[in-house]
Amino acid sequence: MRCELNREALLEALGVVTSALPGKTTYPVLQNIQLEVAGGRLSLSATDEDTAIRRELPLEGKSADGRVLVHGRKLLELVRESRGETVQLGDDGSLVQIESGRVKADFIRLDPDEFPKSPDFPEGAPLELPLALVFELFDACAFAVAKDGSRPAMAALNWEVSKTEMRMVATDGHRLAFASRKMKTPGRFKALISPKTLLLLPRGGDTVAVTADPARIGFKLPDTTIISRLIEGPYPDYERVLPKSH
Repeated sequence: MRCELNREALLEALGVVTSALPGKTTYPVLQNIQLEVAGGRLSLSATDEDTAIRRELPLEGKSADGRVLVHGRKLLELVRESRGETVQLGDDGSLVQIESGRVKADFIRLDPDEFPKSPDFPEGAPLELPLALVFELFDACAFAVAKDGSRPAMAALNWEVSKTEMRMVATDGHRLAFASRKMKTPGRFKALISPKTLLLLPRGGDTVAVTADPARIGFKLPDTTIISRLIEGPYPDYERVLPKSH
């Protein structure tokens, strides 16, 4: 594998992709990201086994196809500290070489076959949803999500999209947040989703294509694909405590 690409673009992509890495894990390979060069593009993939993200970037100049694993957060710090306009990535079979400006470093090359296979994208017709609206509801509700994992459903956001409305609900058993907005879509879904997954989406984006089935939810953006396992319910009957005006 060998390629060269814009440093700022790589830094931004690494910031997003490494956000999907687990904080603690007994499976060390999950601390790594997969770098794959193919067809003149570099893809960066990360997963915590519940959520998987893949980001693609265009390359500059000639490249050699290949696939490697490198420690995600260490690579992020190295690229952040470098000052070159571009970053060169190379692989000699035992080491992954990184070069940018005056910064040069080698990473131990790990077997890319150890990286977990990405789950299949959910089947079904995608819904194009405005990201500004998604984050408006997220920001109104995320504070009420339960912080401990003893009740998995309450550690999720209850996200519902119908043909006329989008709503989100969060509760930790003591407080409840509810937000909804009228909108028109050709389909519907209900999903218990981790806040961490939604935070992988770009706040400055326009729309995102969302596809959900009973077990997974998938997001597609121009250069990014996210697939997340849904949290199992049941979710508390929040409508019972809402004022009738809702």
